[in-house]
Amino acid sequence: AVGVEMRTFSRSSGESVLLPCPCPPDQHRINPDRVTWTKDQTAVSNDTESYRGRVWMFNQNHSRNFSLLISDLTKEDSGLYTCRADEKDMPYVQLDLLSVRLKRTVTVAGAVECDAGADVTAVIKHAHCSHRASHLIRGARSPL
Repeated sequence: AVGVEMRTFSRSSGESVLLPCPCPPDQHRINPDRVTWTKDQTAVSNDTESYRGRVWMFNQNHSRNFSLLISDLTKEDSGLYTCRADEKDMPYVQLDLLSVRLKRTVTVAGAVECDAGADVTAVIKHAHCSHRASHLIRGARSPL
């Protein structure tokens, strides 16, 4: 595939994400009506019930921009997204492969909040001394 690029986006539930799909300058004959987005092999459009009213594709051939905006994200939106431009029912160019992972908020020691996947450094005070502990949060059940 020409111009394949993997990028990862992390967003929280309820937020929006803009998945970029710029067309390479050497691709001149892309028909904007033939540009499609899929998530895990399923079409992403307002015709798809789970995306109805939440997606907008730029579809601007003059700017070579076919990016996709998804609003009001849910955990079901997580997955691998593909932007593809087809000509004559054959893959003409396959562009960005993107995944959306939703952030989970984790509370540590009842006071510190952090996002899953974040590097957290906690200061633990005990009597007259302080200790510093560093931990990579992997999910809501990760102990410190």
